Amino acid sequence: VMILRAPSDLKWLRQYRYLWLLGGISLTLLTLVFGTNPSGGEPRLWLGCCGIYFQPSEPLRLLLVAFLASYFADRLAFKWVEKQPSLILMLGPIILIWAISILLLFVQRDLGTGTLFLALLAVLLFIATNKWQVLLFTSGLMILGAAAGYMLIDIVQTRLQAWINPWIDPIGGSYQLVQSLIGIASGGILGRGPGMGSPGFVPAAHTDFIFTALTEEWGLIGAIAMLASFAIFISRGIKIAHHLHDPFDKMLASGLSLAFGFQTILIVGGVIRLLPLTGITLPFVSYGGSSLMTSFLALGLLLHLSNKTSPAPNDLGSLRHVHVGLNIAWMMIALTVGWWAVVQSEELTSRTDNPRRAYVERFEKRGRILDNRNDIISESIGIAGDYTRVYPSPSFSSVLGYNSPIYGLAGLEKSMDLTLRGETVYNPLDIVWSNVIYGHPPPGLDIRLTLDSQLQNSVYETMRNRRGAIVVFEPSSGDLLALVSSPSFNSNTINQDWEELTSRTDAPLLNRTTQSQYQPGMTLAPLLVAWGLEHNLIDLTQDIVGATNPIDIHGEQLECSISPPLTHSINIALALKLGCPSYFSEFGSHLGGEGFYEVIRTFKFDEAPALLLDSIQPDAFSLPSSPEDLKLASIGQGTLTVTPIQVARAFGALVNDGILPAFRLVDAIENPDGGWDRHPPQDTPLSIINAQVAQAVMDSTRKFNDNIRGFSFQAIIGKEGDHLYWFLGTNSEDRAIVVILEGESLVDVEEIGVSILSKRSSNASP
Repeated sequence: VMILRAPSDLKWLRQYRYLWLLGGISLTLLTLVFGTNPSGGEPRLWLGCCGIYFQPSEPLRLLLVAFLASYFADRLAFKWVEKQPSLILMLGPIILIWAISILLLFVQRDLGTGTLFLALLAVLLFIATNKWQVLLFTSGLMILGAAAGYMLIDIVQTRLQAWINPWIDPIGGSYQLVQSLIGIASGGILGRGPGMGSPGFVPAAHTDFIFTALTEEWGLIGAIAMLASFAIFISRGIKIAHHLHDPFDKMLASGLSLAFGFQTILIVGGVIRLLPLTGITLPFVSYGGSSLMTSFLALGLLLHLSNKTSPAPNDLGSLRHVHVGLNIAWMMIALTVGWWAVVQSEELTSRTDNPRRAYVERFEKRGRILDNRNDIISESIGIAGDYTRVYPSPSFSSVLGYNSPIYGLAGLEKSMDLTLRGETVYNPLDIVWSNVIYGHPPPGLDIRLTLDSQLQNSVYETMRNRRGAIVVFEPSSGDLLALVSSPSFNSNTINQDWEELTSRTDAPLLNRTTQSQYQPGMTLAPLLVAWGLEHNLIDLTQDIVGATNPIDIHGEQLECSISPPLTHSINIALALKLGCPSYFSEFGSHLGGEGFYEVIRTFKFDEAPALLLDSIQPDAFSLPSSPEDLKLASIGQGTLTVTPIQVARAFGALVNDGILPAFRLVDAIENPDGGWDRHPPQDTPLSIINAQVAQAVMDSTRKFNDNIRGFSFQAIIGKEGDHLYWFLGTNSEDRAIVVILEGESLVDVEEIGVSILSKRSSNASP
């Protein structure tokens, strides 16, 4: 009201420009001594006490615009272009303001205000002179200032790194930006609804990141509506400038409009990762008394100037160019918001570090995970608003993973997340309706696994205090009965144990069954024999000369796994049973690089089994470069590394009459009507060798008792000479096992394998 009633010529603002600007700068400099932060801590950019505070840099922006408008009106008067002034005279004010901006940057760590000052000065000078060199020079100064800030100021370094690649450190320096993008993605096209968002998950959502909070609740449509409102508002301000004839009025209207535009573009562009993040407010929207007061003062001046317009415009071509540039910026921002809110929505909202998912699960019960006898192995307990995920048996931790509001999801909790949250299986309209009405999806659905809890617990206890992994499965059906990795962790205490778990050298968070790559050693021997029999290259009864000769592995001797009998001859079948490497080294060499690769490819060591677990993909296999390398590769001592689950699948083909099993981990999924729908395997069984060939290889296994037979092999790890011990076994109850021990002995791995295969099967519920 005071500004609207002020004298129409605004002499009070024009003639005392130096005093106004000096006062604004002085107040800003006072923050270096008397600065405070109403919230406590840093940065201390406010002055005041007793509950009343203001931020001098906000009115300083307005005073700077008034000063520049008066400066250009008096000194340039739009005739400077005709006199062709030297570039130094034009750029002098820019250098001065740049110095002030750098001072603010280094002293107050205020990157946003300094950037805004410099951009305003450069564009106003461009409007006055229509010389594009001004913009080029200013861009160079901005880059120089950013480089200096990056090297010397930690917050600038953090923000630039977050802008370049926020995904490197999503829970550290990039947390604020990553959560902002997730919030925008959560809004989608229509938004979650007024009051249905979760702005508290984005730090400073009420100030710097208010645009994120609004977009989450109002969606892409609401974001574009807000951007359009700003674009129209600023375009009206520029139109006022077009219809003003007094140079001061024209420059003041241009400066005020551009200040609104640049401030909006800088903060929104930073929030959506179009620009580096700067800590400034969104005009009229962000919380902040100083910002709101300054914005209304600027609006009052624009209204005051609009009363002085005339029908005939006094156009400046350079102002039109700036207006076009602003419109392009609005479109780029709108497209970027659409990219995050629509194109990347599913990928971002499904991230394990999206805390909104954990928040929803406190109110909507997550589905249970059951074993093959319908025993509960994971469930949410409590009351609505305080549901907590619990895991009755820690033996399943490496398979189930965890569901943490801090560290996200892993294991089956991650791969089956949509089902457990009720975001799939249901009719899509039911899911949309539930999200619109309640702000969350329908109730989560249960899943039933093929794993047997009694067997899993027993295997887990057997592996306690050991390093290695065990896979137990049914070769005919492909059902996985037990998956144990050791050492492991407890899913119930993942939040408390995280730092200790991630600092350990024995990798307890790693699921060794699907993610650890080991030297296969002599586990390749049965596969080579099967390949040789399939292609009529060998005869199992053929005697071998030098069958017991050891193989040198980096100075270590790889010998027969089992001491050979005192006999004058050993044939291929006996060499396989005893785990003697000499013959298989030579046979692999005889096959040649291409032939050996065909063996690897046939038994699918070049790909990970399709499971609903995080699995490491095999490295691209390179053919051995020399005959000696090929000999080592043929006995599993080359560059080829395998996971226990890959070995289990290959061994399963030998047990299952030459048919490579398709592993199943999830048996069934609850449907919305309360029944169960069988979950198909992720892959299909594949016949890779003749059934008679597979039987011939299995006839060469060692018999540990009337019911159990298998192979036990060893491998040498690298130049240190550490040993790995493998056991591949099966029993008459259509159960097979693969055991890998890091260290210990061949006797230990055999005892573990035989002990587990000796346990009686439990009857699974249909």
